[in-house]
Amino acid sequence: MSELPQHWIVTSFGSICGSGQYGWTTRAIDKGVVRLLRTTDITKGQIDWNSVPYCQDAPSDLDKYRVQANDILISRAGSVGFSILISHTPLPTVFASYLIRFVPSESIEPRYLAYFLKSSRSILQTKFEQILRLKPSSCRGQDLFFQVRGRANFEKIARSLNRKL
Repeated sequence: MSELPQHWIVTSFGSICGSGQYGWTTRAIDKGVVRLLRTTDITKGQIDWNSVPYCQDAPSDLDKYRVQANDILISRAGSVGFSILISHTPLPTVFASYLIRFVPSESIEPRYLAYFLKSSRSILQTKFEQILRLKPSSCRGQDLFFQVRGRANFEKIARSLNRKL
């Protein structure tokens, strides 16, 4: 990477969001108790919770796969590299097996990371796509590096983007 501005560092995606977790494998059905968030539900940029189907078989350990606010989900198949930041879930919802969940650490503003992932062909998104095409079962974020600055700066940038978008 080129020379960094003062107070910026190079870090891996995995170091600020953990190793990632693959979702729950089951069939989608029209009625049920637990929703199943799929790649097709995140590709429009916003989730239409009324159209998210339900799990045929809910996981016995629901909390292991339950979608939470500030989770970042990234598609690893089909529309590879699509991502979304979860702001809320109106009903118990798990994420499907073709999504990878990352949970941002306290050191980064989740909204900033979401904007970065959605930026025009972000380097990180491109690297995710490359890795997933070569070895889809191994992408955990540890090999993806990018430049970051302190959390306060992320929050300022995210607030500014919220006002403009």
